[in-house]
Amino acid sequence: MAIGPPNVTSRLAAIMAAGMVVLCGCPTTRQTRTVEKSGFLGDYSQLREGGQGEAQLVYIKPGARWASYEKVVIDPVTIWTSGDSSVAKVSDADRLLADYLDASLRNSLSQIASDTQVLVGRAGVEGEILDGVTEERLAAAVDRRAGTKALRGGISTWADVQNAFDFWSERLRTRLAELRKSG
Repeated sequence: MAIGPPNVTSRLAAIMAAGMVVLCGCPTTRQTRTVEKSGFLGDYSQLREGGQGEAQLVYIKPGARWASYEKVVIDPVTIWTSGDSSVAKVSDADRLLADYLDASLRNSLSQIASDTQVLVGRAGVEGEILDGVTEERLAAAVDRRAGTKALRGGISTWADVQNAFDFWSERLRTRLAELRKSG
């Protein structure tokens, strides 16, 4: 994803790397206690432990002039695996989830200007926001969510992962809107 200054075509690489394990699930999710780094971000040294309402690991560039950015460009979502997993082992059905995250991000971020007893599925995400002109990192985050055992809204194999994707998309939109308002 890319954001840029007014009238500048910019490229903000916020590729959300979704390394996921899906078992089956419920429609609500919660943040997990731990997060695995997939290697997507490369450099994790700037990230700090997130607070309430933040990703588990987060970085926001001090002094960034968020209000000066008017455009968002979203790079295609890619799947990264961690540990001894392999992208080659990811099923076609799982690959469709990357398309879902991409659509969820695009839908949620298009709204930035207007406002702010079963096994469970889990998903992890890493993303960064780069200045479209300088390629300087403005923000980065690593987070992981898992479904709860609540049975509200029915059970779907993909519901937990889709709910996590929707949560991250909406949270990113809200956070970008907050940062733009603060300067």
